[in-house]
Amino acid sequence: MVGTAAWSDQVLDEYADANSSIEQLAMNYPSLETVLDKNPDLVTAAFEYTFTDEGVAPQSKFAELGIPAYLPEYECTIVNNNTTGRHLTMDDIHQEIRDLAAIHGVPDKGNELVDSLRGRLDAAVSGANVDGGEVSAALWFANSESPYVAGGTGASQMISNDLKVRNVYSDDAKEWPQVSWEDLAAKSPDVLVIGDLTRKSQTAETAQAKIDYLRSNPVTAQMDAVRNKRYVIVPGSSLDPSMRTVDLTEALADPVDVIFGAQLGGGTDTSPALEYCRRTITRPSAAVLLLISDLYDSDPKRMLEHIARIQADGIQVVVLLTLSDDGLPSYNHEVAASLGAMGVPAFG
Repeated sequence: MVGTAAWSDQVLDEYADANSSIEQLAMNYPSLETVLDKNPDLVTAAFEYTFTDEGVAPQSKFAELGIPAYLPEYECTIVNNNTTGRHLTMDDIHQEIRDLAAIHGVPDKGNELVDSLRGRLDAAVSGANVDGGEVSAALWFANSESPYVAGGTGASQMISNDLKVRNVYSDDAKEWPQVSWEDLAAKSPDVLVIGDLTRKSQTAETAQAKIDYLRSNPVTAQMDAVRNKRYVIVPGSSLDPSMRTVDLTEALADPVDVIFGAQLGGGTDTSPALEYCRRTITRPSAAVLLLISDLYDSDPKRMLEHIARIQADGIQVVVLLTLSDDGLPSYNHEVAASLGAMGVPAFG
């Protein structure tokens, strides 16, 4: 390998040593002259934009120069971020791996990698709580002025389908539609999947820059996912189709990030946590649910209704009331009284 370019993230740790001896021609797109200066026998690209006049050069130009240029078959259906309606599958990614392995004369290594990725994907999907209720998500790749989010045809949608995560832009035929913050806020996703990019191409590339923006924008700051810090941070490159797509699956399947982060709500939204516990308990008559809270819920009526349903299942509920910094009871006395009337002990 004589050169690389168009980087969005650093190489995976297991390939760092091998990559250290390979020249990086450009962080973004190199000029055609820079590529030709390396006298390559083959040029490969992951995205169709690379083989355009705005990227490096069309494949037809490389053909004129007698240089083979490889593009994954599924990328051939994409033109300027629009698709022919074909949805990406893991078989497409596996075929790309097999193609490149065959081109380099190591087909067995391609099959070995595909088998490894398939096993990891199966394990992540089977281990996820896909029957625990739907989680909605927006997957933000880049740009703060008008964010690029995952649409309904790419790798992010494919993994969302596997994990039963509802992508709020699944009905958009573009792979990466550019949307407004007002529209995204109106869709109110449970969780925000944030791509952490190391490149310097657009605004808000890193995960921290994205989170800082979400907190500072008056529109996004009021989103429930932002107020409750329901973020799943993933390498930005895992949101695009590649062997890293499996990394995305594993991150989204993580119950700490998705189940607890997205479904359980925050300090002023107790009901999702109560409902999660209700669904999880398998022996109601032997269970005691301990709720630690100041009872200042955003919807106390809804919270009390959830507690009543839990009681109806035969689960004993006990509330431990919170203390102030001075060590004194600090809680919503009206809600505590309602709990007492329901036969729920509340200790403070």
